[in-house]
Amino acid sequence: MFISQISVFAENRPGALAEITGLLADAKIDLRAFYIADTADFGILRMIVGEPDRAAAVLREHNIANSINRVFCIRMKDVPGAMHGVMRLLADEKIGVEYAYAFAARSGGDAFLVLRVDDRDRAASVFEKAGLPTLSQDEVRAL
Repeated sequence: MFISQISVFAENRPGALAEITGLLADAKIDLRAFYIADTADFGILRMIVGEPDRAAAVLREHNIANSINRVFCIRMKDVPGAMHGVMRLLADEKIGVEYAYAFAARSGGDAFLVLRVDDRDRAASVFEKAGLPTLSQDEVRAL
Protein backbone atom coordinates (compact mmCIF):
# COMPACT_ATOMS: atom_id res chain seq x y z
CA MET A 1 0.00 0.00 0.00
CA PHE A 2 2.91 2.38 0.69
CA ILE A 3 6.12 2.91 -1.21
CA SER A 4 9.48 4.30 -0.16
CA GLN A 5 10.45 7.80 -1.20
CA ILE A 6 13.92 9.21 -0.70
CA SER A 7 14.18 12.78 0.53
CA VAL A 8 17.53 14.54 0.10
CA PHE A 9 18.47 17.85 1.67
CA ALA A 10 20.67 19.48 -0.96
CA GLU A 11 22.58 22.72 -1.09
CA ASN A 12 21.18 25.08 -3.71
CA ARG A 13 24.30 25.45 -5.87
CA PRO A 14 25.24 24.69 -9.47
CA GLY A 15 26.04 21.01 -9.90
CA ALA A 16 24.36 19.71 -6.72
CA LEU A 17 21.58 17.96 -8.63
CA ALA A 18 24.06 16.61 -11.18
CA GLU A 19 26.11 15.11 -8.35
CA ILE A 20 23.08 13.33 -6.86
CA THR A 21 21.69 12.08 -10.15
CA GLY A 22 25.20 11.06 -11.25
CA LEU A 23 25.65 8.86 -8.19
CA LEU A 24 22.33 7.15 -8.91
CA ALA A 25 23.18 6.74 -12.58
CA ASP A 26 26.60 5.27 -11.78
CA ALA A 27 24.92 2.80 -9.43
CA LYS A 28 22.40 1.96 -12.19
CA ILE A 29 19.47 2.94 -9.98
CA ASP A 30 16.39 3.81 -12.00
CA LEU A 31 14.85 7.18 -11.19
CA ARG A 32 11.06 7.01 -11.67
CA ALA A 33 9.97 10.45 -10.46
CA PHE A 34 11.33 13.42 -8.61
CA TYR A 35 10.19 16.68 -7.15
CA ILE A 36 12.28 19.61 -5.91
CA ALA A 37 11.18 22.26 -3.44
CA ASP A 38 13.76 24.98 -3.03
CA THR A 39 14.68 28.12 -1.17
CA ALA A 40 17.56 30.48 -1.81
CA ASP A 41 20.03 28.27 0.08
CA PHE A 42 18.82 24.68 -0.11
CA GLY A 43 16.39 22.31 -1.73
CA ILE A 44 14.57 19.17 -0.76
CA LEU A 45 14.67 16.60 -3.51
CA ARG A 46 12.02 13.89 -3.24
CA MET A 47 12.59 10.83 -5.42
CA ILE A 48 10.88 7.61 -6.32
CA VAL A 49 13.52 5.12 -7.42
CA GLY A 50 13.58 1.45 -8.34
CA GLU A 51 15.74 0.48 -5.36
CA PRO A 52 15.24 2.98 -2.53
CA ASP A 53 17.32 1.22 0.15
CA ARG A 54 20.30 0.87 -2.16
CA ALA A 55 19.90 4.45 -3.39
CA ALA A 56 19.86 5.77 0.17
CA ALA A 57 23.01 3.79 0.97
CA VAL A 58 24.82 5.07 -2.15
CA LEU A 59 23.98 8.65 -1.23
CA ARG A 60 25.06 8.17 2.41
CA GLU A 61 28.38 6.67 1.21
CA HIS A 62 29.01 10.03 -0.45
CA ASN A 63 27.94 12.06 2.61
CA ILE A 64 24.63 13.12 1.11
CA ALA A 65 22.06 13.28 3.90
CA ASN A 66 18.80 11.55 3.06
CA SER A 67 15.82 9.85 4.62
CA ILE A 68 13.27 7.32 3.46
CA ASN A 69 9.59 8.16 3.91
CA ARG A 70 6.51 6.05 3.34
CA VAL A 71 4.12 7.61 0.82
CA PHE A 72 1.19 6.55 -1.33
CA CYS A 73 1.52 6.03 -5.06
CA ILE A 74 -1.94 5.94 -6.60
CA ARG A 75 -2.58 4.63 -10.10
CA MET A 76 -5.15 6.66 -11.98
CA LYS A 77 -6.15 7.21 -15.57
CA ASP A 78 -4.19 9.93 -17.34
CA VAL A 79 -7.28 12.05 -18.06
CA PRO A 80 -8.39 15.53 -17.04
CA GLY A 81 -9.95 15.51 -13.58
CA ALA A 82 -8.39 12.27 -12.31
CA MET A 83 -6.24 14.04 -9.73
CA HIS A 84 -9.17 16.18 -8.66
CA GLY A 85 -11.13 13.03 -7.83
CA VAL A 86 -8.41 11.90 -5.43
CA MET A 87 -8.10 15.36 -3.87
CA ARG A 88 -11.87 15.59 -3.44
CA LEU A 89 -11.94 12.25 -1.57
CA LEU A 90 -9.26 13.48 0.83
CA ALA A 91 -10.90 16.89 1.28
CA ASP A 92 -14.27 15.31 2.02
CA GLU A 93 -12.64 13.29 4.81
CA LYS A 94 -10.67 16.34 6.03
CA ILE A 95 -7.35 14.61 5.38
CA GLY A 96 -4.58 17.12 4.74
CA VAL A 97 -2.12 16.75 1.87
CA GLU A 98 1.42 17.62 2.95
CA TYR A 99 2.72 17.37 -0.61
CA ALA A 100 1.96 15.69 -3.90
CA TYR A 101 3.54 15.18 -7.29
CA ALA A 102 2.63 13.10 -10.29
CA PHE A 103 4.21 11.27 -13.20
CA ALA A 104 2.86 9.48 -16.25
CA ALA A 105 3.47 5.91 -17.37
CA ARG A 106 5.62 5.19 -20.38
CA SER A 107 2.60 3.57 -22.01
CA GLY A 108 -0.87 2.38 -21.11
CA GLY A 109 -2.58 5.70 -20.39
CA ASP A 110 -1.97 5.67 -16.63
CA ALA A 111 -0.67 8.40 -14.38
CA PHE A 112 0.63 8.04 -10.83
CA LEU A 113 0.08 10.40 -7.94
CA VAL A 114 2.58 10.38 -5.08
CA LEU A 115 1.08 11.70 -1.87
CA ARG A 116 2.12 12.34 1.67
CA VAL A 117 -0.86 13.01 3.90
CA ASP A 118 -1.32 13.91 7.54
CA ASP A 119 -3.28 10.73 8.36
CA ARG A 120 -1.98 7.72 6.41
CA ASP A 121 -4.27 5.18 8.07
CA ARG A 122 -7.46 7.09 7.33
CA ALA A 123 -6.27 7.86 3.80
CA ALA A 124 -5.53 4.16 3.19
CA SER A 125 -9.07 3.33 4.26
CA VAL A 126 -10.52 6.05 2.01
CA PHE A 127 -8.52 4.83 -1.00
CA GLU A 128 -9.50 1.21 -0.37
CA LYS A 129 -13.19 2.08 0.01
CA ALA A 130 -13.08 4.14 -3.21
CA GLY A 131 -11.35 1.33 -5.10
CA LEU A 132 -8.28 3.46 -5.87
CA PRO A 133 -5.30 1.22 -6.53
CA THR A 134 -2.16 2.05 -4.57
CA LEU A 135 1.09 0.63 -5.85
CA SER A 136 3.54 -1.50 -3.92
CA GLN A 137 7.30 -1.02 -4.09
CA ASP A 138 7.55 -4.00 -6.46
CA GLU A 139 4.95 -2.47 -8.79
CA VAL A 140 6.88 0.81 -8.89
CA ARG A 141 10.07 -1.09 -9.67
CA ALA A 142 8.30 -2.80 -12.59
CA LEU A 143 7.06 0.44 -14.18
